[in-house]
Amino acid sequence: MILAILNILVALLLGFGAVQEVIVPGILGGRVQALIIGLIGAAVSVLFLISGIAMLRKAPNARRLAIITSILSVLFHVYAALPPHRNVGPPALIIGAGYGLVLLIITLASKGERAAAATGIPSRRRCRCRRRTTTSAPTTARPSCRSMAAGWCSRSRRPGRTATAGPSTPEARSAAARSGPRRGSAM
Repeated sequence: MILAILNILVALLLGFGAVQEVIVPGILGGRVQALIIGLIGAAVSVLFLISGIAMLRKAPNARRLAIITSILSVLFHVYAALPPHRNVGPPALIIGAGYGLVLLIITLASKGERAAAATGIPSRRRCRCRRRTTTSAPTTARPSCRSMAAGWCSRSRRPGRTATAGPSTPEARSAAARSGPRRGSAM
């Protein structure tokens, strides 16, 4: 949730500078490059705003949108700060490229439960039968199929054995067949 709010604040900060770049040197000053840089900067700030709202709403594609936004922000701000025109000053470069790098590192490094804690995006996991996907957010954790809470699914190869792992030796297979289906604790 913190990153979502920071995304919205960074979008407002960078959007203000982008609109100012479009109006003053772009339209009033007649410089085409400043106009184009300002329009692209406004688009990047809109992407920050959309990714922040997607994180707050816990949209399924919020992580992907945050990664795309941060990469575009870093590329844009580094390009716009290059000489000879230097349309973006050092504070905007630090905010745009620096926060973009921080967002990219946090979003790429956090997976699973840490992603839900860091970005507010619930992690996704599959049932062992690979048929449906469910979220593992604390408030919405529900099994996607009847037996997922038990740790195996009726669509797996055989009860007591998951679709991906199982006993490898004949003795272990016969022992597993005699013991019946193994059920774990409910979620």
